[in-house]
Amino acid sequence: MELRDFKKSGLTLFVGAALALTLSAPGHTDELGFLNWTDYMPEDTVSEFESEQGVSVVQYTYSELDDAEALLQAGNTGYGVAVVSMEVVERLRARDLLAAFDGSLLPNATGVDVTLMERFYQQYPSTRGFIQPFLWGYTGLAFDRSKITARIPDAPLDSWALLFDPENAARLADCGVYIINSPEEVIAIALTYLGRDPKSADPRDMDDALEAISAIAPYVQDIESEHYDVFLAGEACLALTWNTEALGIIMETESTDLAFLAPKEGTNIWLDSLIIPSDAPDPQLAHEFVNYILSPKTAAMLEDWNSTPSAVPAARAFMDDSAERNPMILLSDEETESWFVPRALALDEKVTLNRRWWRIFLGI
Repeated sequence: MELRDFKKSGLTLFVGAALALTLSAPGHTDELGFLNWTDYMPEDTVSEFESEQGVSVVQYTYSELDDAEALLQAGNTGYGVAVVSMEVVERLRARDLLAAFDGSLLPNATGVDVTLMERFYQQYPSTRGFIQPFLWGYTGLAFDRSKITARIPDAPLDSWALLFDPENAARLADCGVYIINSPEEVIAIALTYLGRDPKSADPRDMDDALEAISAIAPYVQDIESEHYDVFLAGEACLALTWNTEALGIIMETESTDLAFLAPKEGTNIWLDSLIIPSDAPDPQLAHEFVNYILSPKTAAMLEDWNSTPSAVPAARAFMDDSAERNPMILLSDEETESWFVPRALALDEKVTLNRRWWRIFLGI
């Protein structure tokens, strides 16, 4: 049975993606171009800002992080503000592609969780002063309990072994196994499963992590960054994914079969950050927009929409009641204390890793 039906649209090795995406870049002076993940912000979230400023916020979206990175590295995009993950920010910063934030233009930044941000600055020190938080969360396993236990009665539902043990992956292949297209995170998690340091830069650890991923690759239906729809359609029984892809459907459907958790071995926390490209058309307007995003009310809208915590603690007072009560969304410091921030990779390391990643999944 052929299981490896991977989407070649996700294949980006920093070649060609920038040219393709640049075609959709904004160019009107009365617009603020905003580059963001697909379906990461409801359209009406920015309506108040548009009315106050007399501008249009035009969202341009991506579904694979490598695409956004390639575009921003190419420059001359016309975007005023973008949302990207921290590992990308580090590489953009190394190439002087980011504008520093002016704190005097961001009064709402005083409400950002300093302790949380310091965890990321420790791993990505060069990003200090060049980012503001958009949302943060964690990576884990989403699964359909009834489908899993029907195939593996004693399944280790609280462990990465549910996925990384090839015997388990093989037994679940027919009901749909998915993995996010995020090599840096998946490799760090594979190292965690192997009992290694998830931030290791030792080439031997990298080889072992990739070998562990290669062992389960034949049983993976697809590597993609969006898993909400496949669970909604009943096409998935297991996914290594982000909480933003899993918790929303669990809350909406109120399913007793669907679950999401961070395995007992530990996991990573991620931060999607707001940045201003160094060639942004209107830095003043960009700062005003970022300040609006950091307001507690706007932060609460994003928190509710994406079922993930905000880095603005005051947002909790404006959250939807069901989200505010969900312990998987508002995690305690004790729960996340042992979790890690993935190691930043230099551009050459990233290119090499991508090549090895796609060799596993596409044989190229």
